[in-house]
Amino acid sequence: MKPTLCWRRAARRRLRQLLLLFLFTLSIPAALAQTDAVLVGRVTDAKGIPIPSVTITVHSPTGAMTPMRTLTDAEGRYRIPALPPRNDYLVVAEIVHYARVEVGPVDLDPGKTTTVNISLIPASETSETVVVVAKGDIVDLSSTKTSTVFNSEFIAGLPIMGRTYQSILTLAPGVTDVDGDGNPNINGARDTELQTLLDGANTTDPFSGTFGMNVNIESIAEIEVITTGFPAEYSGAQGGFANIVTKSGGNDITGSFKFFYRSDLLDNDGSNNNDFSNAMLFEDLDGFQDIRPFFTLGGPIVKNRLWYFVALEFISRETPVNAGRVAFLETETGWNNFAKISWQINSNNRLAVQLSQDPRRFTGLNLRTGVSPESDFNFDQGGSVATVRWTSNISPSILLETLASRFDTSIDILPITDAAPCLLDTQDRCIPAAEDVYTLDDRTGLTHGPYFLTHRDTRRRDTLKSSLSLYKDDSSGQHNLKLGVEVAREQYTNQLSEDRVRIDDFALSSIGGGIGGGGGSSSQRFSGTIQFRDAFPEEQTRKAKKNHLGLYLQDFYKPLPNVSIQLGMRFDREKATTDGWDPFDPREEAEAFLKLLAQGRRVPVEDLLFPDALTQPGMPYDLNGDGLDDQHCRTSMDVYNNNLVTGFIIAPDGTYTLVGTPGFDVPDSMPDRFFDFIDVGGDFVCAGGSNTGVACTSDADCDFGICGIVDGVASFDPDLVGEILSASGINYGDPATGDAILFFADGNAVNEDGGTINPNCDRLGEDVLFLYTVYRRHQFDDYAGPVRFSTGVLAGTQRRLEPIEIVSNNPAPRLSISWDPWANNKTKLFAFWGRYYGTLHLASLVPELGPDPQTSVYDPNQLFLHGADAQPFVIGRFSIIQVDRDLKTPFTDEFTFGFERELSANWALSVTYINRRSRDLLQDVDINHFTRDLNGDGVADDLFGKVIPPGIFDPQQPGGIGGGSPPGEDQAGNLVAPDGLPDLFVYNPFFSEILRVGNFNSSDYESVQVVLTRRLSRQWQMSASYVWSEAVGDAEAFDSLLGDDVGTVENEFGPLAYDQTHVVKFSAVSFLPRNQVVGGIIQWSSGLPYSIIRQTSSFDSFGSSFLRTSYPTGQRNDQRNQGVWRVDLSYKKSMTWGPVAASIGVEVENLTNSDDLRIDTFDLDDLVALEAERNFGRRWQLSISMSF
Repeated sequence: MKPTLCWRRAARRRLRQLLLLFLFTLSIPAALAQTDAVLVGRVTDAKGIPIPSVTITVHSPTGAMTPMRTLTDAEGRYRIPALPPRNDYLVVAEIVHYARVEVGPVDLDPGKTTTVNISLIPASETSETVVVVAKGDIVDLSSTKTSTVFNSEFIAGLPIMGRTYQSILTLAPGVTDVDGDGNPNINGARDTELQTLLDGANTTDPFSGTFGMNVNIESIAEIEVITTGFPAEYSGAQGGFANIVTKSGGNDITGSFKFFYRSDLLDNDGSNNNDFSNAMLFEDLDGFQDIRPFFTLGGPIVKNRLWYFVALEFISRETPVNAGRVAFLETETGWNNFAKISWQINSNNRLAVQLSQDPRRFTGLNLRTGVSPESDFNFDQGGSVATVRWTSNISPSILLETLASRFDTSIDILPITDAAPCLLDTQDRCIPAAEDVYTLDDRTGLTHGPYFLTHRDTRRRDTLKSSLSLYKDDSSGQHNLKLGVEVAREQYTNQLSEDRVRIDDFALSSIGGGIGGGGGSSSQRFSGTIQFRDAFPEEQTRKAKKNHLGLYLQDFYKPLPNVSIQLGMRFDREKATTDGWDPFDPREEAEAFLKLLAQGRRVPVEDLLFPDALTQPGMPYDLNGDGLDDQHCRTSMDVYNNNLVTGFIIAPDGTYTLVGTPGFDVPDSMPDRFFDFIDVGGDFVCAGGSNTGVACTSDADCDFGICGIVDGVASFDPDLVGEILSASGINYGDPATGDAILFFADGNAVNEDGGTINPNCDRLGEDVLFLYTVYRRHQFDDYAGPVRFSTGVLAGTQRRLEPIEIVSNNPAPRLSISWDPWANNKTKLFAFWGRYYGTLHLASLVPELGPDPQTSVYDPNQLFLHGADAQPFVIGRFSIIQVDRDLKTPFTDEFTFGFERELSANWALSVTYINRRSRDLLQDVDINHFTRDLNGDGVADDLFGKVIPPGIFDPQQPGGIGGGSPPGEDQAGNLVAPDGLPDLFVYNPFFSEILRVGNFNSSDYESVQVVLTRRLSRQWQMSASYVWSEAVGDAEAFDSLLGDDVGTVENEFGPLAYDQTHVVKFSAVSFLPRNQVVGGIIQWSSGLPYSIIRQTSSFDSFGSSFLRTSYPTGQRNDQRNQGVWRVDLSYKKSMTWGPVAASIGVEVENLTNSDDLRIDTFDLDDLVALEAERNFGRRWQLSISMSF
């Protein structure tokens, strides 16, 4: 098919989708949008007497709207809702016998109710229009939410390096982005708890919870950052909300071109730091630059009716990163495009259709200290958000609004280099030691080889919002009632391919003869291990979807003119579905195993210690209670008898089931065997005859069968048990059938060493084997048979596919009160309590499908010597992820109180106390491992963890040649020695880590925030804030390594990585004479926490390998970086030639040229000890612009 034809069909399909979406929105009523503003006021004469029937007209000279009109009521009051936020509104009051009054420019912020009172004078006193310069009240008495608003003029005057809206968010008090990834933390919440609304449309990534859309900054009219006190119309985020209001075209054709430029030609080598590198650190990067051209165009299609606005941005960014010992570039290439059409259907109905796009590619995201450039990947991200928004202002008391949107984006992760062809041996087999794979050197901290992951996905959200707003003013007070509904459908599809990863933990050994018995000279001997981590399956397709329903009802009630009460209730229902595996709990499996084992041994279950019961030698099985050992005997010959295969399945409740049928034809590939069965409780049962399996007291009860035990039967090989049962049609791991299988055979009994007849056997020739099937095993586990141990056999059940369905119902009440004690619209005392629910991001659901890693451990001497013939001495078990089927939506309970005071017409001061308790936070934790303290000293045992390859012991390890006694053995038979970490024991030996995603975490946040603001007046405006805060919790993200190691989890609760005790922010813009603009941002913050760690490859009790992190100080994040100053300045000079205005500008970032070092971790065992990043230093940006 021709490409043009494909494009046309795709375009027609997209056009049909948008048309259907538009028609659907027209059929549904809605209410006041979160991004609109409300204007209220009262008209009186000079004596304060209200004047009814005054015509109030509101319009914006530059906005895409027709004038809005209303009349004052009998009390002289007026109200105009659903006004697009702008800062240049003019309010006109007209009535006969009075002079016309024009008030403005009034600044209307999103979601805010602004009061503009007007006093009229008689027409007899003047015949001219009275012009009053006013902006409205600076203190919003009708709201208790805490928000900061940045308009486009303020943004344009600030030194925003990179020109991203995410940089603007961090200027608000309580908002920090300590890692600079564009996903800020708000008031102690995780960085996935910010919801960004683009003209009311949710642009948050439905998969990860991070930002999902980059927005052209030249398309932004205002940004409102809401940080506390969310009304009931807000949900889906625990941190805060960013309302982005975009520009619209007007009746005049306007346009602009801007060009921003940064380069090493301006910056040189930054601060020329010499602490961790030399002065030529960036010399090999061959320069770097950042180019960002912008173009905007707007105007009328039909004046006063139909307008358009377009904004385009191209990005070519190279950012130098100083990682201490290495420098590299992070690059970004792409577009930010925006288009909008606004239609004023009539004076009361407005329609807007818009599209935003952000395709881009990033590189350098995997680079850091010790990582080779070949190990990087391309990160392709981008998509579109299409929105249709209809507003109907039916009357001053009733407002309807509808919004429909589609968020559609994708992320691809693609290695930048392909693996080189593998070096082949003489038999054309790949030599593992020479394979070009992603390699981590655990001893040096270095990484090289092509990136191991290829990832392609699509992410989509379809949203429809509808609500109703009713305003009522009577003798009982004022009511502003809102009720609304929101439905959304989120979808995620991912194609994943994961290649092998190699982990080197070996070094040259000084001991001749080497390890593992390999040949060669002593200089080529190595101590340590080489590990290969493989993923199963290597390729995987994962899908998930979620349906969301939100309902809310809230009332802003003013029983008195100076008192406002907000009552709200919100209900959200989430239903998420994906594919998974049948769930199991290894702790319950181990408990069931011990119960069965206790039954067979006739001992109390309390006498058995897990997992020692698996390997403790000499423990007898006395099934019939006669004091003789039924287990430690074996038969000496095979006797054929009717080709009969039978067994007896014993459930934990003592019931049994017969397996196999008389006359079963055993395959020729194995010897004929006959197995009889016996009850675990010691009861006799019938063998043979029609009553087979029925309890009996004598042969007479058995109808031609035998009561008790049948003699003269063959012995068997335990390795063939699984094959025999499979051949007989029995799934030995089927939990529906039972939990343990007891086989009994009889013949000429001898000692286990094959010697003479054993007189301690219960009967001559008895051979009893327990086959335990209480355990699950991995579906890709290709181990040929069950796991044997000294007193039985473990036979796991392979997991089966099972859909996952998570349903969460979340009621969220909200209550707040606001009081103006002097009733003069200048002071507000307020308090708020409410519950916020976040959302279950799809990233927390899909990992259960895999791919799942499995690690094999090699002796490097054997691997280098024997190549493809080398065999691992440890085959680790699979690590998997489970999703808790009772997963709940995380929530935060917030209590705030404070006051806000108007100091003068344009100054305001506020002080707010914030207390947040976040609960049911998601975290994956390991449920398959546990520690022990057998000697009761309060310290977990450390008897193993270091696996020593077979051969000569490592003299550097306890138990080696120079360490005295030889090492012990783990339950897999590997030679082991202590490793300085708590031993990890396994519940289910068929798996390594079993990470369960559940509601295991919590966090607490407390803060006091002082904010001083001055809105634009006399050509300058500013915002200043001081924040004291404390944020403590378990982890910063659900999929972090925290919680994965039960040996160190008690050290993990503490300050969160983004906890900053003190933060001071100041930003200001001044419009000077001669068309000059000066802007500045000054910030100081106390140091971020970091941890002193040790990262060590360690092994659990069954030989599975982990990279474990411990905290030698006993506490995570108990260290602090130094405080950081940041001073940024900008200067712009404008010139005008007729209708064209031009300007040149310069911005400087980090004026003081500081080279602050931010440490994330300090690894005591790593040659590259610091995981850190150093500030580049001073950077410059030049700009030119033209507008008309």
